[in-house]
Amino acid sequence: MTTDTSTETTTETTTEALLPRIDQVLAAMAGMSPGPWAYRSREHDDWGAVRGPDGWIVALARDGGTSDDRAAQQHRDAGTDPYEGNARAIKALPDAREVLTDLRPLLATAVQERAVTQAQLFILTAWNSRDQFDGLAVWHTRMTVTAWPTADQALRDLIARYLDLEVRHLNSLTRTHADMQDFAALLNAAHAARDELRAALGESA
Repeated sequence: MTTDTSTETTTETTTEALLPRIDQVLAAMAGMSPGPWAYRSREHDDWGAVRGPDGWIVALARDGGTSDDRAAQQHRDAGTDPYEGNARAIKALPDAREVLTDLRPLLATAVQERAVTQAQLFILTAWNSRDQFDGLAVWHTRMTVTAWPTADQALRDLIARYLDLEVRHLNSLTRTHADMQDFAALLNAAHAARDELRAALGESA
């Protein structure tokens, strides 16, 4: 959501940037074998072996750091696995997919709520104090403040879309050489969103 203020924080930007990264990771994991996975679950498993719930090997971890015979012999003598760190990280992938799947909607909700609050504050405080006061924008925004706590997701999406369009419309008023065609499009979009919002809330103009 776009505002004409500098109130966006590094945390907001980082949180918003996480969503597409999570989507990319989950997309890459879409074809992954089901978990849980186990690290060297059988007595004679080779170094770095990771098995799925059916017992079949799903991965053999490597790290490239023990390629010489001397280093490998040291691990054999010590009874250690030079690939254990990578193997355990691979083993955790099904759990990581589950965590990311659960986390994504929570982050999306937080991003949306922050954007909505920022837009509401912009219209009701920063914009409200300017010469270009827009009573209808303020009235509709106050409606969103009242409706938000009990709104279902569909209504919240509508509120977020309306506020984004309203902020874009209001910001276009401050342009020194505003493109009138662009302004008219933003104005019409904001007014249409107002109508849709009132209809959803059962309010009259």
